[in-house]
Amino acid sequence: MTPIYFDHAASTPLKENALRVLCNATKKAYANPSSTHLLGAELAEKIESCRQVILKALKAEDDYRVVFTSSATEANNMVYHGLETSAQNHVVYCEADHPSITEPAKQMSSKWSALPHRLAADGTVSLQLISEKLSQHTRLVVLTHVNNHSGIHNPVDAHARDVKTLFPTVHIHVDASQSFGKLPLDLSHGNIDSVALSAHKMGGPKGISALILKKTTIEKSQFKPIFLGGGHEYGLRASTLAFPLILSWAAAFADPHEVSASIEKVSELNKFLRTFISTNHPDILFPFNFEKTSPYILTLIIPGISTDILMRHLSEEGICVSSSSACSSRIQGTNTVFTALGLEERFHKNVLRLSFAETSSTEEVSLFCKSFSKINRALSHLRGT
Repeated sequence: MTPIYFDHAASTPLKENALRVLCNATKKAYANPSSTHLLGAELAEKIESCRQVILKALKAEDDYRVVFTSSATEANNMVYHGLETSAQNHVVYCEADHPSITEPAKQMSSKWSALPHRLAADGTVSLQLISEKLSQHTRLVVLTHVNNHSGIHNPVDAHARDVKTLFPTVHIHVDASQSFGKLPLDLSHGNIDSVALSAHKMGGPKGISALILKKTTIEKSQFKPIFLGGGHEYGLRASTLAFPLILSWAAAFADPHEVSASIEKVSELNKFLRTFISTNHPDILFPFNFEKTSPYILTLIIPGISTDILMRHLSEEGICVSSSSACSSRIQGTNTVFTALGLEERFHKNVLRLSFAETSSTEEVSLFCKSFSKINRALSHLRGT
């Protein structure tokens, strides 16, 4: 039985062209890109081309640099550890964000105060609610382009612009792990100072990601490395570059027209599933508005049925979904992320997340609908119906 995979927000399959490039580079590109001999220089030149592929996708060729990392988690942590701060500074973030944003913010109490802002009632980032936390001491504001739990799609560039209007020296960092390669993100306006990206969320390999950082931040030495040793990556991340992974990631990029076609296709799948469930299971809730979410993520609430039980039955049918982010799936009791997203505590054990990719098909969605209906009816006794 071939599994039906609807957990692409956790990780996507490696694209075929990216796999071919990865295998070939792993076998043949064995030199160290930092070596000054012929082979090393050739790899270094190809890496620079890969940087330009990423920057072009962000419309950031002129004013930004690419610092390759092992993960978006590392990239997010680099911002917290790398920014120069003083004791009176503080960071503004949201408790609905990924743990690699929330945990460092809370634990680095010796460096600054951590001030979480609330979301609007619909789960979106509100400039008004962020502004309540801002002051002349604000050093960092962290925004998420697409929330990995709700799928809410935030206008981060507009928010960054408005924050900068109030406090021009604030560093704006954006986690774009769930959106890069799927939805447009334009850095050409220069409002955003840094961005965390992830390869394996968009058909690239695991083990390679990036921190996009403004050139001026690097040139003015306003950012300190957390790894010391070799001076790699503009002196910000000492470590031998993983050439095969970098080249494979660049190969995973799609033509902008293909990205638009993928968005349209996935939107139709998302709408189809919403319509089917609304029609056949009217008791199931959609806590987040389709118009404000990424089409790649769909969150459901199934009142009265624990999603742990539901997921076990779906797994027996060969269907892979999730109840939360893979990075917070071990949370016990009240889920602080769900609380921050505005979900009532009585529903915290009833949340189901489906996430799609360009490879998702109508046939897979139809099979899910069939299995879900059968399982939901079989478990109806748990809700007393």
